[in-house]
Amino acid sequence: MRVTLASRRSELARIQAYSSRRRAATGRPHTEIKYSFYDHSAIENQNDPLWQMPEKGVFTRDFRAGLLRGDFDL
Repeated sequence: MRVTLASRRSELARIQAYSSRRRAATGRPHTEIKYSFYDHSAIENQNDPLWQMPEKGVFTRDFRAGLLRGDFDL
């Protein structure tokens, strides 16, 4: 079985993704875990404070869209 795990590109997010892989593979030794690292749209606008950004889901919008398209599983 192959599972694609999505995460932001930041160092902390990558560490969390790798840690999640270890937990997901426990008891499932034949599971192949692939990674999909991405930048979210909030990175494009680093001038405005979060509370001034007009849209909701600034950190999750891209992730949700990728899940709905089937780009990744987790």
